[in-house]
Amino acid sequence: MSARTIAPAPAGLGKALHQLAAASLAALRVFVGALVIAVLLVAGLGATLGSALLPAAAALAQALGQRLAWIGPPLMLAGVFLAAWAAWCLHRARPHDKQGRAVGVPAVLVDHGPYRYVRHPIWAAGLLTLLAATPVLAHPEPAMLALGLWALARWRWIPAEEQRLAQRFGGWWRDYAATVPRGL
Repeated sequence: MSARTIAPAPAGLGKALHQLAAASLAALRVFVGALVIAVLLVAGLGATLGSALLPAAAALAQALGQRLAWIGPPLMLAGVFLAAWAAWCLHRARPHDKQGRAVGVPAVLVDHGPYRYVRHPIWAAGLLTLLAATPVLAHPEPAMLALGLWALARWRWIPAEEQRLAQRFGGWWRDYAATVPRGL
């Protein structure tokens, strides 16, 4: 068995825990991949922009970082938890084969878990995690990256995703979108 697979699930509660572990592992892989990309982008931004071009932002980030560094790790954990919870809800909504593996896309609109509070909790979790990294690292680059990703998500990626969801789920999506805030 490779390091990327999980053993077959037992029945009952063990199966539910196994599915939770599988969904959490998938969410963690996506999150770690995004975090690696974010770190590389932040490092690249820091190297190219440097504190010389952003003296005020760097000074503010360092001042806030010294005073607010304690808040970053709990917010980062909250972001990871939110992403894992949302991924778990999506995983459970997907059809599963006889071995319990998720296959295909959800056949129903996911409107439970964190999706009952915000329409795009995985996006919100990623941005929360990036923003929480700012006081921890005492540099402005994570906040700048979060702002750039927020702008792309808010005006480009999320509207396209919502259009696909509206086409797929019709009135169900319109009712959901009318009652649950976008959150970004």
